Amino acid sequence: MMVRLLCLGVFCLAGAASAQTVSVRSGEHGSFTRLALDMPYKAEWQMAAEGEVRKIRFSEPGLDFDTTRVFDRIGKGRLRAIDPAPGELELDLACDCGVQAFWHTDTMLVLDIGEAFPRVATPPQPSIPSASAPEKDIPHRTTPSNDVNARLSRRFATRLPDMRFPDPTGAGGPSSEDERADLSQMRKKLLTELGRAASQGLLTPSPRTRPESERLTDTGTAQPASAAPRGEDSAATAVAQPSGGAALNLRAQSSIDDAISSIQLATTPADGNADCPTAELVDLPSWAGTEPFHQQIGALNRQLLREFDRPDEEIALQLARAYLHFGFGAEARQILDLRSRGSEADRILHEISLIMDHGHVSSVGRLADMTGCGEPAVLWALLAMPAVPVEAVFDHKALLRSFAALPAPLRNSFGPELARRLSKARHAKTARDILRMTARTGAPDSPDLALARVELGGAESDAGTTRADLDTAVASNSVAAAEALARMIDGLLSEGAPVPLDKAELAGAYAFEHRGTDLGRRMTGAYLSALGASGAFAEAVAEYERLRSELDAAGATEIAASLLGQMTRHADDVTFLRHALNDRLVAPAMVPADPGVDIATRLLGSGLAERARQFVAADLPGRNARPSKLARAQIALVQDRPRQAEVELLGLDGPDADLLRARARSVAGDHAAARALYVASDRPEEAAEAAWLAQDLDRMATAQDPVLRQTVAALRDSSADVGTDSTPILERNRALLESSGTLRAAMTTLLDAKGMPGDPQE
Repeated sequence: MMVRLLCLGVFCLAGAASAQTVSVRSGEHGSFTRLALDMPYKAEWQMAAEGEVRKIRFSEPGLDFDTTRVFDRIGKGRLRAIDPAPGELELDLACDCGVQAFWHTDTMLVLDIGEAFPRVATPPQPSIPSASAPEKDIPHRTTPSNDVNARLSRRFATRLPDMRFPDPTGAGGPSSEDERADLSQMRKKLLTELGRAASQGLLTPSPRTRPESERLTDTGTAQPASAAPRGEDSAATAVAQPSGGAALNLRAQSSIDDAISSIQLATTPADGNADCPTAELVDLPSWAGTEPFHQQIGALNRQLLREFDRPDEEIALQLARAYLHFGFGAEARQILDLRSRGSEADRILHEISLIMDHGHVSSVGRLADMTGCGEPAVLWALLAMPAVPVEAVFDHKALLRSFAALPAPLRNSFGPELARRLSKARHAKTARDILRMTARTGAPDSPDLALARVELGGAESDAGTTRADLDTAVASNSVAAAEALARMIDGLLSEGAPVPLDKAELAGAYAFEHRGTDLGRRMTGAYLSALGASGAFAEAVAEYERLRSELDAAGATEIAASLLGQMTRHADDVTFLRHALNDRLVAPAMVPADPGVDIATRLLGSGLAERARQFVAADLPGRNARPSKLARAQIALVQDRPRQAEVELLGLDGPDADLLRARARSVAGDHAAARALYVASDRPEEAAEAAWLAQDLDRMATAQDPVLRQTVAALRDSSADVGTDSTPILERNRALLESSGTLRAAMTTLLDAKGMPGDPQE
């Protein structure tokens, strides 16, 4: 009796050891429902359709499927029921749907159920061997290749079903390792490299086509050319391969491939589990159920401590994941500290918890290296980076699918910042998709969303929409409000518009709140510039003196120059001259070239030519541009240095330069040359005046000014009416008196119109 019980126990233990539990996870993806089977390895399977039922049978009868949580995350609109059995899985469809199956990795079989998929059953992967159809026992677990092209193929291309070929001799039995090798990866690699060589002109394709009898389907049966599948599914059709032992060392490579192979190796992430984690390690949506937060956390907390208050590490892992599912980063880190082993799962969860609290991982970690992975790892890779590099290459569709699968609160939290990072990295379309998905589940007037729309819109958004979004963000009490206020002030300053005083004071409050941080320093600059733009120049200068120590030297100089430039445009003369005539606020050499020209022009208008010259001196940086040269020429003319003015004008063309040259010639006494330059500059009044000074009556007679023409006529009449020597003396004197009266009247009219020489002009 004891022997029988012992044998029965051994058989039970053997059965338990051979059984392996496969968890079945689920998720809704818009137009289709997805089931993910976490397999222990890549097993053979086949699917059969019986009405609305799809039966999936595996070659390993010891597989037990755990379907207890399948309907936690999906409804029953497409899948009515799921019935597991040892080695089998039965799907009862609730719609006129098809099922598409594929291997995502060597340990995950994905079943997609949707209306867009074919209603017929998916062609079985290599059928399970039977006595009636002996086949070579070709395993489906392939050895990953270290070749660059193989890694690229696995990274970007859809995995093709593994190909099996019947034994041409019809005899089963053992075969060598080479004969049992999986040829599908070799085929893809070989075709890819041959295609590259042909595109480089190293091979010429032959027009000869393969006979139809040699074309094989994925089940090893012949298929005519007309029946070959189209579109993406056409990639699953196999080409004929040799039936004997196939060597895996086939390779087509050109000299161009050799030249760039080092670059490809440096920039292409390695494939497989070496670099990309399994989906379970980063699949946050599956880490909690649909029960309320307190129920799930409470249940796990009750199970956390075992005997002698020792933590259950598996429960601790589940509890940390549950906390992260609901967005609690610090709590997750506390639970992870209870675990004694620092596994890859712990490191990844720790980095995700930092993203929850800080928006990114401060140092380079495990997640940041996953940009070349698929969903959902690519999402966490981009969230871990403070900024997405412009040269980063990643799967945009996988990113969007991963983001859409996040719980709504996490989408609202991560979406705006992720969109801003993508926008700065020039991925505008993906950034807009992220914002649209965030807006569908979150508040449309969220300040973070408004600020992200402003940064993403740029030149595409009209000023009214941008200002409305900024007002929405500024009015909120959030971190985004400070950033939005800084952008609003920068926009007003760039337009030369005044900044409301209340906005300037609000910027000062944010500068104090965030002091010591990058945002605080930016808000300090915005605060001081906004005070100046609001007209509060005395307060701006006082605050600048108080906060100067918190700014770096370059930032302090830039703000001081900005304040002096604002005073130049808007302050009264007393306020402007108080700060422009001394170097306490900023020295002339520290002022940029363009504001320096404006300051010099206003100083010159106040009669301070020497101080004006210091702001546009030729030895200062950036002062060789046209505006600075024109300003120096004006200063030289005011200082009665016409030759120096002409030196400054060398090499300059245009009406403004010709006008200054004309003035320089006039000051030098060359009125004829000045008149010609005035005419070329279309300045008729100045040209007539230069002709008057040059005593050119003929030019004055054609002037547009009637006063000048009347004066010329009076001068000519006075000369003609004097008479000759034979004219009697009394008559000649009478003519002189009449001529002098006419000339005196003309001069009076001229002086009334032009003013006395040296009189200030209105």
